[in-house]
Amino acid sequence: MQHGPCPACDEALNLQRSTGGDRTYFDCPTCGRFELDGTAVACLPSMRQDDPRINRVLSYAIRQRYESGQVPRLSVALINEIAANTALPTVAVQADNFILWIGDHLVAGEVRNFTAREYRSVIGSGSVSEFTLVGRHLIERGLLDRGGSHKDGVLGALSFAGWERYEVLKGERIPMSSEPESTGWQRVDRSLDKMRAALGAGRDEEDFQHVGLLGRETLISLAQAVFDRERHEVPDGVDPSDTDAGRMLEGYIATEMGGGANKYARKYARASLDLAVSLQHRRTATFRDAALCYESTASVVRSIAIVSGRRDPEH
Repeated sequence: MQHGPCPACDEALNLQRSTGGDRTYFDCPTCGRFELDGTAVACLPSMRQDDPRINRVLSYAIRQRYESGQVPRLSVALINEIAANTALPTVAVQADNFILWIGDHLVAGEVRNFTAREYRSVIGSGSVSEFTLVGRHLIERGLLDRGGSHKDGVLGALSFAGWERYEVLKGERIPMSSEPESTGWQRVDRSLDKMRAALGAGRDEEDFQHVGLLGRETLISLAQAVFDRERHEVPDGVDPSDTDAGRMLEGYIATEMGGGANKYARKYARASLDLAVSLQHRRTATFRDAALCYESTASVVRSIAIVSGRRDPEH
């Protein structure tokens, strides 16, 4: 049976029926299940037209109540209250909401097609494009894998790093002190995420050596992102190869952090770089070696991100 559009979000309803008395029951793939009293049914179309806040937040507010186990019963007064007191979460919070929902409802390795029609109000996205943006971000950061994005959403499952993030959000794991924010250098961000995941999963020497190898790849990606042969003069005069992260970053630090005022910042960046490089090649690596390698590599990335302007407020 064909049902009409949802009065809250305009998606095609799964079900609409009278519950008796003055209420109508709706089952919407986006909003979930809810009821409207007769006045709300009559007034909601004009309310949505007159107050754009209702269009932005009503579906999200209904879905949050439904996800908590309720079938909300909405009146005109409650809809106005929702419009006045509800705001959609930022895209960063939406990404965490996405991870939390998957972790709460699916098992490890379970792949699902997450369409904006079904899940955008679950995480708080205000549009299909916003939902797909969040999904692509999770894929690019290595938190979702075994799928990809498409015009209607994303296909995938939580990766190991995604489950690790879920545990942090649920308070079941204390995040590492240097868990980095995104730099915008996608290869660098992905490599750091993989380092952190490998460190958390490591059990023996080979695992911890792998953390060092990922650290090397992180610094190579970082160096390739910032080094300019025309601008950055390498201190020892040797023309670095495309994988000589040490020389490229030394040249970057010497140029961009030159001068007496930057003496200690320069020492800090170089010390972090020296430590990261020295730890990458230890064949008898322990957890402590791997953890220090991660921390020093992340420190180099943070320092270079600051100097390059990636941490400036406009970013």
